[in-house]
Amino acid sequence: TALIDVPYLKSHNITGATCCLKNLSHGLIKHPAKFHRNGCSPYIADIVALPQIRGKLRLCLVDATRVVFDKGPEPSAETISDEGMLLASADPVATDSVATTILNDVRRQNGLGPITGRGEQLAYVRDAQGAGLGVAEWAGIDLVEATP
Repeated sequence: TALIDVPYLKSHNITGATCCLKNLSHGLIKHPAKFHRNGCSPYIADIVALPQIRGKLRLCLVDATRVVFDKGPEPSAETISDEGMLLASADPVATDSVATTILNDVRRQNGLGPITGRGEQLAYVRDAQGAGLGVAEWAGIDLVEATP
Protein backbone atom coordinates (compact mmCIF):
# COMPACT_ATOMS: atom_id res chain seq x y z
CA THR A 1 0.00 0.00 0.00
CA ALA A 2 3.02 2.32 0.35
CA LEU A 3 6.47 2.78 -1.15
CA ILE A 4 9.54 4.00 0.69
CA ASP A 5 12.37 4.74 -1.73
CA VAL A 6 15.89 4.15 -0.36
CA PRO A 7 18.49 4.95 -3.03
CA TYR A 8 22.09 5.91 -2.57
CA LEU A 9 23.49 8.97 -4.31
CA LYS A 10 25.76 8.32 -7.26
CA SER A 11 26.78 9.74 -10.58
CA HIS A 12 25.49 7.97 -13.67
CA ASN A 13 27.15 7.86 -17.07
CA ILE A 14 23.82 8.21 -18.92
CA THR A 15 21.61 10.42 -16.73
CA GLY A 16 24.27 12.38 -14.83
CA ALA A 17 23.01 11.13 -11.47
CA THR A 18 20.94 8.41 -9.88
CA CYS A 19 18.84 9.12 -6.85
CA CYS A 20 15.15 8.86 -5.95
CA LEU A 21 13.45 9.18 -9.32
CA LYS A 22 15.68 6.81 -11.28
CA ASN A 23 15.78 4.36 -8.40
CA LEU A 24 11.98 4.20 -8.54
CA SER A 25 11.56 4.14 -12.30
CA HIS A 26 14.29 1.71 -13.23
CA GLY A 27 14.11 -0.39 -10.08
CA LEU A 28 10.39 -1.18 -10.36
CA ILE A 29 10.05 -2.18 -14.02
CA LYS A 30 11.01 -5.10 -16.21
CA HIS A 31 13.71 -4.45 -18.81
CA PRO A 32 14.93 -1.05 -17.56
CA ALA A 33 17.65 -0.96 -20.24
CA LYS A 34 14.93 -0.18 -22.79
CA PHE A 35 14.39 3.17 -21.10
CA HIS A 36 17.93 4.63 -21.13
CA ARG A 37 17.77 6.56 -24.42
CA ASN A 38 17.99 10.35 -24.29
CA GLY A 39 19.38 10.37 -20.73
CA CYS A 40 16.27 8.44 -19.61
CA SER A 41 14.07 11.40 -20.47
CA PRO A 42 11.11 11.47 -20.43
CA TYR A 43 10.99 7.83 -19.31
CA ILE A 44 11.81 8.39 -15.65
CA ALA A 45 9.02 10.95 -15.23
CA ASP A 46 6.57 8.85 -17.24
CA ILE A 47 7.22 5.75 -15.14
CA VAL A 48 7.16 7.49 -11.75
CA ALA A 49 3.91 9.23 -12.77
CA LEU A 50 2.16 5.86 -13.05
CA PRO A 51 -0.48 5.55 -10.30
CA GLN A 52 1.11 2.29 -9.09
CA ILE A 53 4.18 4.32 -8.10
CA ARG A 54 3.12 7.95 -7.66
CA GLY A 55 0.03 7.06 -5.66
CA LYS A 56 1.97 4.92 -3.21
CA LEU A 57 5.20 6.88 -2.68
CA ARG A 58 5.35 8.12 0.91
CA LEU A 59 9.01 8.74 1.71
CA CYS A 60 12.44 9.02 0.08
CA LEU A 61 15.47 8.26 2.25
CA VAL A 62 18.73 8.88 0.40
CA ASP A 63 21.94 7.29 1.60
CA ALA A 64 24.56 9.95 0.90
CA THR A 65 26.97 8.69 3.54
CA ARG A 66 29.29 7.63 0.73
CA VAL A 67 28.74 9.30 -2.66
CA VAL A 68 29.91 7.88 -5.99
CA PHE A 69 30.92 11.19 -7.58
CA ASP A 70 32.39 10.03 -10.90
CA LYS A 71 32.15 7.20 -13.42
CA GLY A 72 28.96 5.89 -11.84
CA PRO A 73 26.90 4.00 -11.35
CA GLU A 74 29.72 1.54 -10.62
CA PRO A 75 31.69 2.54 -7.51
CA SER A 76 35.45 2.37 -7.22
CA ALA A 77 37.75 3.39 -4.38
CA GLU A 78 38.91 6.43 -6.38
CA THR A 79 35.40 7.75 -7.04
CA ILE A 80 33.77 7.47 -3.60
CA SER A 81 33.62 10.35 -1.14
CA ASP A 82 32.59 9.99 2.50
CA GLU A 83 29.92 12.66 2.95
CA GLY A 84 28.07 11.34 6.01
CA MET A 85 24.65 12.65 4.95
CA LEU A 86 21.14 11.26 4.84
CA LEU A 87 18.34 13.02 2.98
CA ALA A 88 14.66 12.52 3.78
CA SER A 89 11.68 13.90 1.90
CA ALA A 90 8.24 13.04 0.61
CA ASP A 91 9.12 14.84 -2.65
CA PRO A 92 11.42 12.80 -4.94
CA VAL A 93 11.93 15.72 -7.33
CA ALA A 94 13.09 18.08 -4.58
CA THR A 95 15.30 15.34 -3.18
CA ASP A 96 16.94 14.74 -6.56
CA SER A 97 17.44 18.48 -7.00
CA VAL A 98 19.22 18.75 -3.63
CA ALA A 99 21.16 15.55 -4.36
CA THR A 100 22.37 16.99 -7.68
CA THR A 101 23.73 20.03 -5.84
CA ILE A 102 25.51 17.77 -3.33
CA LEU A 103 26.97 15.70 -6.15
CA ASN A 104 28.16 18.84 -7.96
CA ASP A 105 29.80 20.11 -4.75
CA VAL A 106 31.61 16.80 -4.21
CA ARG A 107 32.76 16.79 -7.82
CA ARG A 108 34.17 20.33 -7.49
CA GLN A 109 36.00 19.34 -4.29
CA ASN A 110 37.59 16.51 -6.27
CA GLY A 111 38.67 18.70 -9.19
CA LEU A 112 35.87 17.71 -11.57
CA GLY A 113 33.29 19.78 -13.38
CA PRO A 114 29.64 19.73 -12.35
CA ILE A 115 27.11 17.40 -13.97
CA THR A 116 24.81 20.40 -14.53
CA GLY A 117 25.37 24.07 -15.14
CA ARG A 118 24.72 26.53 -12.34
CA GLY A 119 21.00 26.71 -11.67
CA GLU A 120 20.23 23.95 -14.19
CA GLN A 121 18.45 20.68 -13.54
CA LEU A 122 19.14 17.27 -15.00
CA ALA A 123 16.74 16.57 -17.89
CA TYR A 124 14.86 13.85 -16.02
CA VAL A 125 14.44 16.07 -12.93
CA ARG A 126 13.11 18.90 -15.10
CA ASP A 127 10.72 16.44 -16.81
CA ALA A 128 9.51 15.15 -13.44
CA GLN A 129 8.75 18.67 -12.24
CA GLY A 130 6.92 19.35 -15.50
CA ALA A 131 4.83 16.21 -14.92
CA GLY A 132 3.79 17.54 -11.52
CA LEU A 133 5.75 14.96 -9.53
CA GLY A 134 7.37 17.55 -7.25
CA VAL A 135 9.40 20.73 -7.02
CA ALA A 136 12.87 21.04 -8.55
CA GLU A 137 13.48 24.75 -8.05
CA TRP A 138 15.35 25.66 -4.87
CA ALA A 139 12.96 28.55 -4.26
CA GLY A 140 10.23 25.97 -3.56
CA ILE A 141 12.30 23.66 -1.34
CA ASP A 142 12.54 24.01 2.42
CA LEU A 143 15.90 22.58 3.43
CA VAL A 144 16.21 21.71 7.12
CA GLU A 145 19.58 20.58 8.40
CA ALA A 146 19.61 18.29 11.40
CA THR A 147 22.82 17.98 13.39
CA PRO A 148 23.50 15.49 16.16
